[in-house]
Formats: sequence, structure tokens, C-alpha cells
Amino acid sequence: MSQGKLFSVICIKHLSGNPCTCHTSHVGLFSNCADDNVRIIRIRKADKPGIAAILVPALLGYIDRAKGQQIVLNGKTVLTAAQTECSSAYAKGTDLSAMDATTLKAFQDQINNTADVPSTNVKIKLGVSASGVTNKHEEYTVRGVEYTQGDKTIYYVYNTTNNTASWDATAAEYAALAGKEITVK
Repeated sequence: MSQGKLFSVICIKHLSGNPCTCHTSHVGLFSNCADDNVRIIRIRKADKPGIAAILVPALLGYIDRAKGQQIVLNGKTVLTAAQTECSSAYAKGTDLSAMDATTLKAFQDQINNTADVPSTNVKIKLGVSASGVTNKHEEYTVRGVEYTQGDKTIYYVYNTTNNTASWDATAAEYAALAGKEITVK
């Protein structure tokens, strides 16, 4: 069905019913605009004044919340990638506490390639094994992540005292973690 007289396009970026050139081929009620992932809404002309007043602010709020949650999802991806590579290193018998520059670079690259997320700074902290323990499992367990994307930094900290984990940790909580810190990116 064409836009014709039944539908009007409201561009969220321009907040107008005047479509720009990239809005000429949209289909469906919600579509991606070719311009920076802008969302557009097709609304029946009869419903346009009321629905537009309700949908546009709600949709903008939804987009802002989704962008805020994306950094946490990317951080969780880094955590999973780092733990995967630590487990792989354990299986291979690689000592993460005594990596030479070449092994460290390969380890960092593996985490970055596995995670494949945009970031400007990524650090992980590994656990510390108790004295007298021979299996050293803690030294291959990610207990903290510092993840920066753009101008926002989030921290993940696993608290071994009460066995809780949180992505709402502070920089001070991350800094207080004992263990080897590895800068991934």
C-alpha cells in the first residue's frame, strides 16, 4: 500500500510530516530511515494530530532508554568474551599471570574479536586464588570489568563475600578488587 492520501510520514528526526528524500520508500508502520537509524512513523491522516502528540515523545523516550541499555549489553558481551578466553587459556595451560607481550597481545585480540563491540577502553580483573589452593580457578575467573563506550563508563564487580554481581558498581568498587588487571583495549 502506498503512502498516498491514507498515510502520512512523521520523521522523528525532523519532527515533521514533510518527508525528506530518504522517506520515499518506507513500508510498514515503523521503519528505519536511511539517515542515522532515525525512526519514522506512518500514521493515517485522520489520526495524525492525536497519535502524533502521543507517539513521538513516547518513542523518543524509548529510543533514549534503549541507547542507555546498549552499553550494558555491550559490557556483558565483553564479560562473556573475556570469560570464554580465560576458560580457553585454562584448558590450554596458559598462565595468565605470567604472559609475555606476544601472548598478552594475542589474548587481548581474542577477547576483542570475540566481543566485537564498540569501545574506547576495556579492562578486566581476574580473581585471586586462596593460598594453598593448587587448581588456581579464581585466576581464570573474571571478577571485574571496566567498559567505556564514548564518554560513558560502566563497571561490573563480582563480590565474593556475598556472591553477588552488579553492573551498577562504582569505579572505587572496581579499583578495590584484588587480582590481575588486563587492559583489553
